[in-house]
This record gives sequence, C-alpha cells and structure tokens, in this order.
Amino acid sequence: MGGFGSGRIGGLSSRPTCESCHHIDLTWLRRQGMLSAGRCSTVRWLRSGQETGSISLTTQEYGLHLRYSTTDDRSAPLTVSELIPFTYRGAGFGGRREWLKCLSCGRGCRVIYGGRYFRCRLCHGLAYK
Repeated sequence: MGGFGSGRIGGLSSRPTCESCHHIDLTWLRRQGMLSAGRCSTVRWLRSGQETGSISLTTQEYGLHLRYSTTDDRSAPLTVSELIPFTYRGAGFGGRREWLKCLSCGRGCRVIYGGRYFRCRLCHGLAYK
C-alpha cells in the first residue's frame, strides 16, 4: 500500500482534531432537553475547570439559532448570529432522522464544530484523534 512518506509520522496527524474543538452535538442537546421549539439555552465548554467558550442557542422549528462572539481576521471582535437548519433523512420503518445542516457544504451532521463559524468536521479539515 502507501509509498514513501505516506501515512502519519509517529502516529500523529498535523491536522487539528475533533476532540480539541468546541462542538455542538445534536444527540447531547436532545438528551439535555434543549431541542423543544422556543427553548433558549447556553452551552459552556470547560477545560481543567476553566471556561474556554460559551454559546447561546435558541431552538426554533426549523433549526438552531446560534449567537456567540469571536474575532475576525484582524482580531477585532465579531458577533455571530446564524441559523443552522435541521435537515431530515428517512430512517427504518417509515420514520425520519433529524440532522444539523452544515452551512458550507450542505451535509447533514450530528455534530458541528466551532472555529470562527460552526461547520462540519470536513469543512474545518478536522481529523479524529
């Protein structure tokens, strides 16, 4: 299989990992009861007991409305307010499964990852640990 230089060096990838990024997991939100329409919630991320980020979520009938602060290319404050729509795919026995739609590529995802904007793993170029 692969030739010289293919694969990971020392078992490590140079790409950032999913585990190192803030993320929003649709299954976790559902288990926490945060997906009822009209519900406003705040999600906080902690590392070693210190808050590393937070985001305000409002569940709407057609998606999640995200509000958070970040910085632009010049390190100036930037307030982001965007709607991540729900998309649906058929499931067994005539049901349907809900996903978050990536606003960059249109994929249906269970998890979206933060950067300047919340997008899917592929759009952020993330690897799994």
